Amino acid sequence: MTTTPIARDPGYTSSAGPGFDTFGRVKIPIQPIDPTVGTAADPALDVLLSYLQAFLSTDQNAELAWRVPGVDPAHRVVRKVYSFDPEEYVFDEKQLPALYGFRVSGSFEPLADDWDVSTDVVKVLWAFPLDGPIERALPRSSFVNGIVKAVRIATERGRTPSWIVEDDTDPMAPIQGSFLGNYLNAYSLWLKTWQRTHITVRDAESKIIGVYPALELQFQLQETWATDIDGGTGTYPTSAEAGVDFVLDNGQSGRPQVEGLLAGTPVIGT
Repeated sequence: MTTTPIARDPGYTSSAGPGFDTFGRVKIPIQPIDPTVGTAADPALDVLLSYLQAFLSTDQNAELAWRVPGVDPAHRVVRKVYSFDPEEYVFDEKQLPALYGFRVSGSFEPLADDWDVSTDVVKVLWAFPLDGPIERALPRSSFVNGIVKAVRIATERGRTPSWIVEDDTDPMAPIQGSFLGNYLNAYSLWLKTWQRTHITVRDAESKIIGVYPALELQFQLQETWATDIDGGTGTYPTSAEAGVDFVLDNGQSGRPQVEGLLAGTPVIGT
């Protein structure tokens, strides 16, 4: 069975620019980027993980209680973030504690002839190291509850002062930080469930070489793609057009979400 490609009108334009569609933050056709800068096919994960790292590791949201004698005074709550499943790719225990984020499943629902919504399950793992005496392991274990509650507040609040996106024109950004909803380009984001789990690390021959404790957070992420009924123009609906405001749903008031390129403030330190 063969398929005939549909010719695109040379004059086709979308919210992402001439010849592009935008589904959430993904531009179709997908454009290659430097992998050290971000993820071409899933930039929303880059935004979410960057924000969570800043929220947990700065501004004393969780850092102050973590970096005390008996827990882990040498490292931040989150040293590194990775947008992949640690059981499928390279795992570096020297970079722990770390956040790993990846999509595990999803579904699509056409809400109208010209509007689709995807609902995906995004799994975020917070993995912490095994090193240290049992006296250190005990407070780390109980710290899981603090991380869960902090992440829930992080997604509800949508801001932390240290997370400022370059060229953000929001007058609140220099004081309160950039607003997550403006750069996630999501219809909605909710932390739904959490559980304790383990990351099993295997060698090239599938032999288990390490098992690391982790906290598993499951988010529901909804994203939209809209197009004119005649197929002429793909657009990303603003919160007003969508009828559902990500800003209001997540406990904030402010501008509708906008398409933007993430260039967040890096977290300094180990």
